[in-house]
Amino acid sequence: MKLEEILEEATQALNMVYRVRDTVGNLDDIYETEYIDHRQTPGAYQHLTNAIAMVELFMCDVEGEIENE
Repeated sequence: MKLEEILEEATQALNMVYRVRDTVGNLDDIYETEYIDHRQTPGAYQHLTNAIAMVELFMCDVEGEIENE
């Protein structure tokens, strides 16, 4: 698989995680629990935000590799 294809798949995954995080965030607006959005221990929203950051870092690494080719 080419790096450009990997970057495209990562972009698609990132968009999906953004949508999931937004949907999960809406759940907390309906009924608040510590499972979704919690400040003392990470809830689902915080974990999804961390996943977004990790995918973005992955994408930066791939973009760096593409530039070095």
